[in-house]
Amino acid sequence: MQIIRYLWYYSFWIFVRLSLHFYYKKIKVIGYENVPKGVPVIFGANHQNALIDPLLMTTHVYQMTHYLVRADVFKNPLVKRFLNSLNLMPVYRARDGVNSIKANQEIFRACFDAFKAGESLMLFPEATHDERYVEKPMKKGIARIALGGVSEPDSPEALYLVPIGLTYSGQKKFRSSVVLHYGEAIKVEKQEESADNIDALKNRFEEELKKYHAALPVEGYEYLEKVYFHDQNPRKLILDYQVINAQSRILDVKASSQEKQEVLTLARELEQGGLNFPFEYRKSPGLVVLLLTVLSPFALIGFLANLPVIILPWKIMKGIKDKVFADTIYFGIGLVGLPFVWGGYTWLTYSLSGSWLISLVVLMGLPISLLLLGRFNKAWYVYRQNMVFRKSEKLKATYKQFVSLVERLKAYAN
Repeated sequence: MQIIRYLWYYSFWIFVRLSLHFYYKKIKVIGYENVPKGVPVIFGANHQNALIDPLLMTTHVYQMTHYLVRADVFKNPLVKRFLNSLNLMPVYRARDGVNSIKANQEIFRACFDAFKAGESLMLFPEATHDERYVEKPMKKGIARIALGGVSEPDSPEALYLVPIGLTYSGQKKFRSSVVLHYGEAIKVEKQEESADNIDALKNRFEEELKKYHAALPVEGYEYLEKVYFHDQNPRKLILDYQVINAQSRILDVKASSQEKQEVLTLARELEQGGLNFPFEYRKSPGLVVLLLTVLSPFALIGFLANLPVIILPWKIMKGIKDKVFADTIYFGIGLVGLPFVWGGYTWLTYSLSGSWLISLVVLMGLPISLLLLGRFNKAWYVYRQNMVFRKSEKLKATYKQFVSLVERLKAYAN
């Protein structure tokens, strides 16, 4: 049974990993050498992107790992059995209609047993997701589990806390990029489970995690987000978020209230004029027009061929209030639906042609057509935004004023 468990666990996550590398243009991993080998580890990450976060974490950790998720996703018996087979465990809140303290004690006990077996745990110590690039306070759960894990009879002498920073170049966007930054491990040794020790460990981990992902100050987030991400360059965001974090704190102190308000006012005027952020300015749209012309027939094929997995998540998202789940819905439906859609087209091609070669060409062409559709959509967005911009002298003047103000503010932090 143990062999079957390992085969299922790793086979499933390999499939998910390959699918994630199709969904994202680039998944950059930094600092994996910081993960201790041969000892239990608790991985704690910031939570920006619903279920995509744990999928990315699990597929980029090369050891048997358990992780805690909201209990409400375990309500369906079939879903519960499936999630349990992948080492997911529920964490309960008062709103879940159970004795959350007693239920969580049982879950913590399962975590401690996993540590004794040399296995690891993943969780989100902020206990809530938020798509904004903002720092969030942590709950004490990660510290309680860590100290409890080394205080049990027959428990390991020590375990480690490893922060993982997740930073996305663009959520709700097919073929965007993401970075997973593994921070320096914190060794947790046997000690009293006192309130002071729990608070000290929680605070230490909270400060460490902030170093490894884009985390702007909460109070100044609205205008700081406009300053740093209005022309969001994915490569710059992926590589320079630590610089952005440091500069944003300096800027938040040095900028006047009037300047902060002016950023928001100008940004609002641009958005009301039809200019959406992030805005990628092009002096000449010629290359974008050429790209659209070349890609359009392939994009049409990609749209028609993959129509079921494009339309279904779009319709589902119309009924979901929490838009942070967009990537989860699109990726999940693609993960399940695309193999059936592509397999169906391949079978139909073989039935009509009798040729495995032609069927193979169709099978290879389907994912390529979807990638080209994604590239077309990005180019169309850039073209459409620039056309809105070029047709309005008022927008041009406002944007020039906005960019000038942003550059002046950025200079405060240099």
